[in-house]
Amino acid sequence: MKSKIILCVGMLYAASGFAEPGSLTMEQALALARKQSPELRAARAQAQAAGQDIRAAGLWHNPELGFEAENVGGDNLGKNRGEYTLGISQEFPLSGRIGKAKDVARYGLNAAEQTIQLTEREFDAMVRSEFTRVLALQEISKVRKAQEVLARGFSETATKRYEAGGASELDTLQADSRYEEAQLATIAIEKQLEGALKSLASLLGVPFSDLGHPTGDFYHQLDDAQTVSIGTSYPALQRFQSLEEQARAEAKLARTQSIPDLTLGAGVRYQAEGDVQSFVVGASIPLPFVKRGKYESASSMLRADALSAERERLQRDLQQDLTRVMVMYESASIQASRYRDKLLPQAAKGYELSRDGYAAGRYSALEVIIAQQHLTETNIRYIESLLEARLALAEMTKYISE
Repeated sequence: MKSKIILCVGMLYAASGFAEPGSLTMEQALALARKQSPELRAARAQAQAAGQDIRAAGLWHNPELGFEAENVGGDNLGKNRGEYTLGISQEFPLSGRIGKAKDVARYGLNAAEQTIQLTEREFDAMVRSEFTRVLALQEISKVRKAQEVLARGFSETATKRYEAGGASELDTLQADSRYEEAQLATIAIEKQLEGALKSLASLLGVPFSDLGHPTGDFYHQLDDAQTVSIGTSYPALQRFQSLEEQARAEAKLARTQSIPDLTLGAGVRYQAEGDVQSFVVGASIPLPFVKRGKYESASSMLRADALSAERERLQRDLQQDLTRVMVMYESASIQASRYRDKLLPQAAKGYELSRDGYAAGRYSALEVIIAQQHLTETNIRYIESLLEARLALAEMTKYISE
């Protein structure tokens, strides 16, 4: 029995129903991306074209209007012995070819519609990943800026203590150096954030200047998950199923070539010599000596078997990929919990102890700098573990029906 994932995907990524002016929520980004996506427009156009193929497949061939003239210009004796025939003919399918051609086109439409669903899922996952990456960089930027503020404050404190004779010149040099490093780290993360925002704007199909400020709850609780299976209803598998059925329908259509279509015609013939008009009828049918349809049908059946095997391979690969993503999510969520509940509080406490001890003269400036750096890096690793978990979750949305 297919196990179900214990993840509220919609809740995890749903943004607040109220968005401040100039802000951009996850749901707004998804809606904008779906509207602007050239991939989705192409997939929808292909589906519309497949729908027209069904209409075209259900049509008969046009009737043919024919004209014949014999003995035009008279004979050697000057007599007009010309004969003129005007007729119309129509091909009548006897093999059910039209219905089978419509089946082929109908399966093509099914495949095109499933391509739309697959494209939507994959594109949504891309947008979720890029949006989540921006949120993470925004949080890291906040941490770096807070680190810069702390480093500046400690640099000023070290300078005052040195001027008052309570600290060494080495203390001030170390504090100033740490402050410069904090400034560089802030500049670096701001550049990374700018690049991520530009990438998100490009993905959404909007100018960078028109991109709102991405907002969302990056720190909301991560849920536990159980392993899920890739079902046959997954759009990529459904698409292969439709293509397989289309190939089998093509095989049936090819077999109809062994049953030739009947052509009936009727017309009027005029004989100039006797000024006589007569009504003529005719019928024709191809002789099926060459069994081309037999070989075309066999070829289509082999393609159908190949598509069936390819569908099984794809289902196996998708399940392996989903398992990999689930393991990544579980590992990252465990790390995030440990950082949040244990490591981050310990690092914060260590920094407070070192800062208070430095003020009381018990610890050196270097010890404060190390504690401050440890707190910053622990906070950033916590954010990065959350990011890894949320990126895995974004990828899982491709496989999970909401």
